[in-house]
Amino acid sequence: MALIVQGFLLSLGLAYAARVGWAGPKFERSLTGDSRSEVLWHCGLLVTAALLLLLDGWPEKVRWAWVGLVSLAMTIVLARSYTEAYRWTGELSPKARRVMESASHLPQARRMIRCCIWTTLALVWAAQCESDVSLVVIYVFLGSFLFWLLRGWQLVHLAVRTHIYGHTPWDDTTGEFDVFLSYRRLNANVVRRIAEELAVRGIRVWFDEYVVLARDRRFLEQRLRDGVEKSRNMAVFSNDSYAQSPWCCHSELDPFLAKFGAAKVIPVGMPREAQFLTKYGNVLNGCDWIVFPRNDLLEHEIAEAVLHLAASLTSGGAPDIHPDTLPEESNRVEVLADECIASLDLAGFKFLRPFDREMKGIPAKGINLKEVTSGFSDFYACHHRGALVAVEFSAGYESGPQRTMVPVDKRLSDTELMEYTRDFAADFLEECGHRDVGVHTVIAFGFRHFAVSYWNTSVGAWARKYSVILPHPRAQKNFEVVVTFTHFGQFVDFLVFAQRMDAMVNSLQIR
Repeated sequence: MALIVQGFLLSLGLAYAARVGWAGPKFERSLTGDSRSEVLWHCGLLVTAALLLLLDGWPEKVRWAWVGLVSLAMTIVLARSYTEAYRWTGELSPKARRVMESASHLPQARRMIRCCIWTTLALVWAAQCESDVSLVVIYVFLGSFLFWLLRGWQLVHLAVRTHIYGHTPWDDTTGEFDVFLSYRRLNANVVRRIAEELAVRGIRVWFDEYVVLARDRRFLEQRLRDGVEKSRNMAVFSNDSYAQSPWCCHSELDPFLAKFGAAKVIPVGMPREAQFLTKYGNVLNGCDWIVFPRNDLLEHEIAEAVLHLAASLTSGGAPDIHPDTLPEESNRVEVLADECIASLDLAGFKFLRPFDREMKGIPAKGINLKEVTSGFSDFYACHHRGALVAVEFSAGYESGPQRTMVPVDKRLSDTELMEYTRDFAADFLEECGHRDVGVHTVIAFGFRHFAVSYWNTSVGAWARKYSVILPHPRAQKNFEVVVTFTHFGQFVDFLVFAQRMDAMVNSLQIR
C-alpha cells in the first residue's frame, strides 16, 4: 500500500516539476500561487517521507526511493522559486519573453529542474534493482544533483528578492487614486520629485510617468481618461505654459472640473501667471492655492509643496519623511572617450570590489553601446537605508539609430517627446527582458533627455538608466553619457534615493 501511495505522489510531483521544467518558457502556463491541491500534495509528500524515514522495518529499496522523494522535493522548491522569481514575465512583450528564455537565470533554472527530475527517476529505478550498476547510477545522479543544487541557491535568492522587494505603489491600477498630477512636460523634473515623495508617504498618486508605461504608449489617452475618473483630487501645476496646452486643459482639468468641481482641485502656481488666471482664475479662486515665484523649484520649495499637498489630501496628515542628506565631499570619477573626458561627482560612493559584485550578481562590465567607441567607468557603491546601491556610467558618441529616435530638439512638443521616449524605452526593455516601471523625461543643461526605471530581472533589484546627450566639445556630433543606478532595497527606498540620482546626473561635466 505504501508503494502505491508513494508512486502516486511521485507521479504528481514529477508532473508538477515537469510542467515548469519543460513548459517553463510558456510563461502564461507557469504555476503561481498555492492551490488547495498543491497544498495537499506537499503535505502528502512530507508525511510519506517521514514514514519512510522512521519505520526501520521497510525494505531497503523503499529507503532508496525515499531518497528519490527528497530529490523530488528539492525539484519542487526550485520550480516554485522559478515561478516566483519570474512572476512578472506576464507583463513582458513576446520579444522580451524570448530574451528571457535565453538570458538571465532561466536556462540555468530549467536545467536545474530537469536534472532533479532525472535524478528522481534514476533513484526510483535504482531502488528496484539490486546490482552494482544501480549504485553507480545513484552516485552519478546524486553528484549532478548536488552540483545543480548549489547553483540553485542563486535562483532561490532571486525568488526571495522578487517576493519581498518586487512591488511598487502603482502595481494596482484598478482602485481609486488620491490625487491626479496635471502638469506640463517642462515641469517634469519638479513634478516627478513631488510624485515620488507623495508615494513614499503612502499617498496613491496618478503620475503618468509611472502609470502609463512604455508598452501602454498607444493607450495614453485612455489611461488619462481613466486616471481623471478614478482620482479623488487633482493637483494642477499651473502657469501660462499650462494654459496654452490643449492637452492639459481639455483632456485633464476641464473633465475633472465637470465631474468633481473646483473644490477637489489643488492649484500649485509655478508661478501664478496672468494667462492661466484669465482662463481659470474665477473657477479656482476659492481653492487652497500654493504659489512659487518660478517653475524650477528649489529643494526647500519642493519640500513645501509636498507638505502642502500631503496636508490637503490626508485628514490626519501624511507622515513626514526626512529627505536624505546629500554628501558634501566630492568624489569625481572620470571616463576618457572620443577625445574628451566625461566626469560625474559620485559623492558618498566607493569603489565596488569584483568579489562584492559577483556576490550581488552585478555584471563585470557595463552595457555595450553599439557601433561606438566609448569609455566605461568601474562600479561604485554605497549603502542607503541598509541596501546596496551600485552605479556605473559610460560615455561616447550617440549610440547609432537606437538613440536617435529621441532627438535633442527643444522645439519638440511635450506629446511628441514622450512618444519618442516611450518608443525607445520599450525597445530597450524588450532587448534586455526587464520589467517596465517608469519612463521619464529629464530636463538638464538646457536640453531634454530621458531616463527609464525598471526591475532588473537578472539580479532582482530596482534600476534607473539615464541617457544624457550633449554637444561634443570639439566634434560636430552629439555626445551621450549613460548612467545606471541599481538599488537592492525596497521600491520606496529607491524613490527616496531618486534625489541623489538626479543630483549626480546634474553633476556631469564634459571637457
